[in-house]
Amino acid sequence: MSTEPRRAFFVGASVLLSALLSSAFAAGAAEEPSKPRDIGLTEKVDVRLVTMDVLVLDARDRTVPGLEAKDFEMLVDGKPVPVDTLDESCAEGGLEEPKAVGSPEKRPAPAERHAPRRIAWVLDYLHLGPTARLETLDRLKRLARGPSLQGDEILIAALTGGLRVEQAFTADLSRVVETLERMDRDITLWNGNFRHVTEEGLFMGLDALCDVLATVDGPKAAVLFSQWRGPEDLEFYEPNFRRLSALAADARVAFYPVEAGGLELPVFG
Repeated sequence: MSTEPRRAFFVGASVLLSALLSSAFAAGAAEEPSKPRDIGLTEKVDVRLVTMDVLVLDARDRTVPGLEAKDFEMLVDGKPVPVDTLDESCAEGGLEEPKAVGSPEKRPAPAERHAPRRIAWVLDYLHLGPTARLETLDRLKRLARGPSLQGDEILIAALTGGLRVEQAFTADLSRVVETLERMDRDITLWNGNFRHVTEEGLFMGLDALCDVLATVDGPKAAVLFSQWRGPEDLEFYEPNFRRLSALAADARVAFYPVEAGGLELPVFG
């Protein structure tokens, strides 16, 4: 049996369908877009409270303590508006630059702090060599046993392709030392395999760190111990840096990177 009539039918149907679609698109393009219907409904929103961050510095670029809401004048659309509340996060203000002294008994007493400093020690195991890992832990144990951190709260975290919070914020420095000693013996840290192809794991861990620190009120300092030289292609990781910067600002975290190689003790023959 011949299939020519059936084939002719399908060809004819295809031509007819193409013509109908062309006509439909032409008709749709000719129609003007419909305008929204005005039903006479309006909505008004009054903004009651707007929060903003203010940094006040003196002539020597030091933060100024003891300010009150009445010390500020705020204008909106050129009109003065009252300042409802003011939350001060640096009650002690800027500190003088440290001066060299001849002996410990001549050192001035440290300035009294009204609130504890919250410091996160972050060890970048993705970029720390085996020797640098042990040396960094040793130096931090010495620091925790000394008097300079009395009254401060310390958090310890490890970057391993993600985030490991080894110690939550605590003012108990003996617990901080115990945590560092435990990390010193943890084979998954001192002998872990942290080879990686991209730096996405590093940024994932830092992003998670900001999320964790955002749950704690007030400003925080994150001291990052690493031997990372930075990305070869900075433009490729630019979105990661921008996202991290926004997260850090929202969590009120300031990052202080430390070249861990500088902590290693010199060996003299």
